[in-house]
Amino acid sequence: AGQKQAEELADKLSRHAKLIVEPPELIVSSDLTRARATAQALQKQWPVELELDPDLRERSGGSYEGLAKDQAIDAMTADLTKSRDVLKEHGYELDQRVRERAHLALTHWLHASNGRPTLIVSHGHWLNVVFQALPIRNRDILEPKVANASAWLLDWQAIKLFSSSQAINPGQEIELIRLN
Repeated sequence: AGQKQAEELADKLSRHAKLIVEPPELIVSSDLTRARATAQALQKQWPVELELDPDLRERSGGSYEGLAKDQAIDAMTADLTKSRDVLKEHGYELDQRVRERAHLALTHWLHASNGRPTLIVSHGHWLNVVFQALPIRNRDILEPKVANASAWLLDWQAIKLFSSSQAINPGQEIELIRLN
C-alpha cells in the first residue's frame, strides 16, 4: 500500500507541476521506508539530488511500535493511568520532541538549500506538528488533520517563521496550498 501511495503522490504532484513555480533542485526525505519510496518516486519526475534526514521521521512509538493499533492503544491507556511520564519511559516521543526535531531539520535545510526550491518528504504526524506551530491563515484546510500521501506547498518564508524564536506578528500569516 505504501509503495502505491508513493507512486500516486508522485503522479499527482507531476500533474500539479504548474503550481510549483520553480522545479525542485533538491529532495529531502525521512529515511523511513515509505517516505524514502515517495522521495524516490518524486525523483523520477524531478531527477535531482536526494538527501535522507532522520529528523524528518514520524513520531517514535517506542516500545509501542510494532503492536496492532488496538493493542498499542490499550497498552498506552493502561500506562497513562499511572503517569504521563510512563510514555517517555517507554520511548514514546511526545509532540514537543517532534517539534524540536522538526525545528532542527527545517532550520538546517533552510540554510543548506540556500533558498533553492526543495521538496521535503515526511510523515503525517510530523507535518501536523509543524503546521500547528505555523501562523496559517487558511487553517481549515487542515481539518481534521493532515492525511497520509498528501502534498502541501509552503515557501521558505513560512519555514523562516517556524525556525524563528521571534514572536509572529498578525500580518505574517501564511497561505497553505494543498496540492492533492
